[in-house]
Amino acid sequence: MNRALSISFLILFIIAIQTNSIVKQNKGDNLSENLTVDSLLNQADEIFQKRDYKTALEHYMKTAKQAQKEFNLSVESEALAQVARVNLILGNKDDGRVYLEKAAGRVSESDPYGWSRYLGVKGRFEWQDDNLKESKLTFENMYNYCVVNSLWGRAVDAAHMVAIVAETAEEQIKWGHIGIEAAEANDQQRWLGPLWNNMAGTYYDIKQYDSTLICYLKARDYHWQFSGEVAKLFADYHVGMTYRLLGEFEEA
Repeated sequence: MNRALSISFLILFIIAIQTNSIVKQNKGDNLSENLTVDSLLNQADEIFQKRDYKTALEHYMKTAKQAQKEFNLSVESEALAQVARVNLILGNKDDGRVYLEKAAGRVSESDPYGWSRYLGVKGRFEWQDDNLKESKLTFENMYNYCVVNSLWGRAVDAAHMVAIVAETAEEQIKWGHIGIEAAEANDQQRWLGPLWNNMAGTYYDIKQYDSTLICYLKARDYHWQFSGEVAKLFADYHVGMTYRLLGEFEEA
């Protein structure tokens, strides 16, 4: 009798452990489902910033699907735009264009987050299609729109992209300074490394090496504060390279 009771208790104990394990697993599996679509989008953005593009793509797709279920057009349009952008980065331009068109069908100009995100991706597709004038106009519109709506990170991104697609060095430098001023005034310091770096590249192209060095030194300062190890390495390299161009070999 005691042996039978012991076996019964043992069976019940095993069942209880297995049930608890299944519950914990289900909680883990459903964790992302319990997040709001805004949180899902933020999570996808964080992965994107780490340049884990394939994983980011999966998260943006999931976010778009969930936002559609909840009739959240703003988040859906942002997620679809980012699906397009990630596909562009991964070399799947045609696939990306399909999602960009889907985003265009969902987004409204009255939605600051959705519209600004859409413009940022639209401009990048135009850039990669070598439609530089259209791309420049799109990013200029994005900049003005983001300033009006106090979306400063996206405003700086827009200025940064105008500086990239602008045809003349004068325009590139002008928009580089616009981006830098906006970043400094609105707590967007993470942008300052890339902005100074790109301006240095412009001065390098027109062989103004003294100005190139000034910009690369500023870029290095910010890269060492806010960027990853690879960016820091390139920042050091560019400073040394420019010192050599100026004949300052000891500094290099």
